[in-house]
Amino acid sequence: MSQPADERGAARRVLDVDVEGTWGDFQLQAALQVTGGVTLLVGPSGAGKSTLLQVVAGTRGGAVGRITFDGRPWLTNDAMVPAWQRRAPLVHQVPMLWPHQRVGAQLRYGGDWQLDRIASLMQIDGLLERWPASLSGGEARRVAIARALASKPSVLLLDEPLTGLEPRLAAQVAELILDAQRALELVVLWATHAPDRIAGDHRVALMQEGRVHGVGTRQALLAAGTTRAGAQTLGLPNRFHAVVVERALDARTVQVSVGDASLQVASPSWDAPVGSWHYLLVSPDALVLAAGAEPTQLSVRNRLAGRVTSLLACGDAWRIVVDVGGIAWVAEITTAAVDDLKLKVGADVWVCVKARAFRWARAPQRADSPEPTGSRDG
Repeated sequence: MSQPADERGAARRVLDVDVEGTWGDFQLQAALQVTGGVTLLVGPSGAGKSTLLQVVAGTRGGAVGRITFDGRPWLTNDAMVPAWQRRAPLVHQVPMLWPHQRVGAQLRYGGDWQLDRIASLMQIDGLLERWPASLSGGEARRVAIARALASKPSVLLLDEPLTGLEPRLAAQVAELILDAQRALELVVLWATHAPDRIAGDHRVALMQEGRVHGVGTRQALLAAGTTRAGAQTLGLPNRFHAVVVERALDARTVQVSVGDASLQVASPSWDAPVGSWHYLLVSPDALVLAAGAEPTQLSVRNRLAGRVTSLLACGDAWRIVVDVGGIAWVAEITTAAVDDLKLKVGADVWVCVKARAFRWARAPQRADSPEPTGSRDG
């Protein structure tokens, strides 16, 4: 089987992490293997993403266990290789550029590896004589990443580098990082709370409360039966509280209610009696939008009338938020589709979704603890 394009050159490089440590009230106990390409470290605030990256980088002491890269030990119970020898630069949320050095000098301080190529990849060729104070937020992020790349990293560690950027700019910076990863054949461990901003079906490590709870693609983790909180962490905005209304005679589908909408959904892998409630998850790119009259000549079983409340550019795609009976459904479609459908705020559309497109997540069966049906703020 061929490897994904972002892993062909980097697949032989393996970062193995199995560490634990306690700092104040926080306890880290995390095991993770990064086998090339991009691995997204995903989790809510306080999950331990930054702490784990700092331990890998060698900038935080107090951890015990083992870290190896290509079989070379970085951390053992007997020794700790200093950060400068690991060549695992950590790029923080704040760019941390030195105010007394021009951009070009910042890069040369980081190292001298393929400087011209890196400047071109990160689109900072025209910024090399600029001072940090004159840079925009997006420019400063690109310079900080380029400085880390100039060190010829064994592993590039990214700690929420898109935080604070408006969505379109964040998508552009993410695309530049991915382009550089492929061109330079890098191993990247990227902490983020918004994996949906990063294009591609990358390997994901789901982290909560100081532990890594699963590693795989987002869809694989969902298929394995993650929790609703886990689904939210994985960046899937369509998460709905669903009540089972009726079961088909063949047991292959069930009818559920989501707010005022009635849906036909493929049955979960566990027993779901009538009256029980669960969480339904569906990816934005699984939704099909249609304008005009209700589309009837379709194999898609679910067709919901709604109204567009917002359009958000995300790289080369658009996120369309549609209000369906007071509940927000988020679709991801191409620019061409937006133009063809003449979408704008206030436009009436149909949200179409296959019965098999939904994923189930378990919910506690507590009648006295109602949960919100779905997002109502878009």
